[in-house]
Amino acid sequence: MKRLLAFIVVFMVIFFMEGSVLHAITDVKNNVNESVPGNMEVESAQDGASARMSKDGQTDKVKAVSGETQKLQDGQEKYLLRYKWKKGETVSWMVTHRNYTQTTIRNTTEAVDARCVSEKSWYVVDVDEEGTATFTNTVPWAEMREKTGDKPLRVYDTRKEFMPPEGFEDVPESIGVELAKLTVDCQGNMKSREDYHRTSIIQQANQAYIMVPLPKDPIPVGFSWTFSYPVYVPQNTGNLLRVQMMQKYTLQKVENGIATIVYGTNIISPLSDPAIKAQLIDRIYEGKMLFHIKEGRSMVLEQKVDQEVIGFRGEASRVKVKIMYTEQVMSPGTGG
Repeated sequence: MKRLLAFIVVFMVIFFMEGSVLHAITDVKNNVNESVPGNMEVESAQDGASARMSKDGQTDKVKAVSGETQKLQDGQEKYLLRYKWKKGETVSWMVTHRNYTQTTIRNTTEAVDARCVSEKSWYVVDVDEEGTATFTNTVPWAEMREKTGDKPLRVYDTRKEFMPPEGFEDVPESIGVELAKLTVDCQGNMKSREDYHRTSIIQQANQAYIMVPLPKDPIPVGFSWTFSYPVYVPQNTGNLLRVQMMQKYTLQKVENGIATIVYGTNIISPLSDPAIKAQLIDRIYEGKMLFHIKEGRSMVLEQKVDQEVIGFRGEASRVKVKIMYTEQVMSPGTGG
C-alpha cells in the first residue's frame, strides 16, 4: 500500500499537475525530440470519410471506421479548430485531481483516497509563422490530501508548509520550477520535449501528449476522429509490454463560439493477463473539453475513470480505480 500511495502522489505531480493528459506518444528506443505522436484518423458522422495523418502532414483516404457513407448536407457549417498562442504570454489553469483506489488481496482490503488542487502555468517562449509554439510549464503551488484506510488524513499545502509530511517528500522539487520545455504545433501534436524533472525510462516511454489532438481540416458538428498511440507496461520478466490504445473524439456541439469535444478511450491490443490490465485501468477514461474557437485554447477539461480488474494477483484479488480530473482556465490575478 505504501508503494501504491507513492505511485499516486508522483503520478499526480509529474503528469496531471504538469498538464500531461495520460497518453504515450514516444517509443522508448526513439529520442523524444524525434517523436511523432501516434496516428490520427478522422471520420464524419455525416459522410463516413476518414483519413490517416502521416508524418509529413499529407492525408491518405482510408475506410471509414463506421463503415457507413452519407453525403454531407449542403450548407452545414464547418469549424477550423486550432490552438493559438502569443509569444510572451502566460496561461494558467486551476487543476483538481481526485483519485480513489481500493485494493483487495485475499482477505485484506485497503483504500487510498488522494486529492490534489494545483495551478499549472504555461509560459509561451516563442511562436513561429505556422502557429507552432514553444513553452515551458510550471506548477506554482499545490494542495494535496491523502487518506489511507483508517489512518489519519495527511495534508500538504506548498504555499503554507516548508517541510512536507511523509508521502509527499518528492513534491517540493516540482513546485515553482520549470518542469519541461515543449514544442507543439497548432493541432496539438508534440514536436519535441525536454524534461527538466528526473523521470524513469517507463515514464519517458509513457509521456503523454499535453493537448487534445485536433483534426487537420474544418469539421461540422457530429464529426469524429481517432488517435492511436502506444503505452508501455512493465512485466514480471523486467521487459516492457507495448500496448496499443485508441481515443475517439467527437465535436458534439458549438454554442457561442465554444466547441464541446467529447472523447473516450479503448485498449486495442488483445490482453488476457489481469496483472497487465490492472496497470492500464487509470488510462481508460472518458472526457469533455470546452474549446474557445476564437482564442484557440481549452477553457474547461473534464476527465473521469471508473474501472475495476479482478484477479490481478490471484483469484482473491481486485483493484478498483475512480478518478475525477478537471482543469479550468484562470483569469489574471486568480492564482493561489
